[in-house]
Amino acid sequence: MSSKNIIVIYDFDGVLVDSYWCLSKIYSKLAKMVGVPEDIFTDIMLSLEDIADYLGIWDKKVIFNIILNNIDHHGQINIDRVVEEYWKLRIKYSRVIDNIEHVLKKFRDQGIKLYIVSGMDDTVNRKVERIKASGLSKYFDKYIIYGKGSNVRSLREALKTIIVNENVDLKTNIYYIDDKPLNLLKILDLNIKLVHYVFKPPFPKAYSWFYSSEIKDRIIKIYDHEELHDIIFGQL
Repeated sequence: MSSKNIIVIYDFDGVLVDSYWCLSKIYSKLAKMVGVPEDIFTDIMLSLEDIADYLGIWDKKVIFNIILNNIDHHGQINIDRVVEEYWKLRIKYSRVIDNIEHVLKKFRDQGIKLYIVSGMDDTVNRKVERIKASGLSKYFDKYIIYGKGSNVRSLREALKTIIVNENVDLKTNIYYIDDKPLNLLKILDLNIKLVHYVFKPPFPKAYSWFYSSEIKDRIIKIYDHEELHDIIFGQL
């Protein structure tokens, strides 16, 4: 197998960057901004974000509306401003995952095509902005952002788009890396090697990260990105 016959596709949040560790800090700051109790607001927002992630509701305005419209009885809270501040802080505090830049550079040097396939934020452009802000976009041939506001509606559609555009044949090995077992469960039938990068967000239940026994023997599980590089090149 030649490196020319390998495509590696990454999810973004929880795989390339840890943009979750800071959520409690962000919600604490926003609570002060809108004048509500920090502890209660933070706990509620973490729970709502957990549920929204599971349901694929990525527009943060929807989540903030649920809470802030019920506590703002005088119409004094500018929800658009709160949403902008949320994303500003999330970009500011996001951390590139350990070892990933080193591994991406090795993949690029070895001629492997790299993609990002990720769900949109409240807009496609917002996710693109965050990808660029991470400093990692230079390693990727292309990124595809999917969701209701995109011309690519789902993870499945995004992966099939790559398969078509790359004229994938039986000699091509495609690896897709995601931190959410729920996402991998949805695409088990595709002819793609599925990789679970083990990551735990600071959510109360972490519904999207629940590990299903259904995928146990059908995925590659890694705890460090270097592991995937070793697996791929151990097969060459």
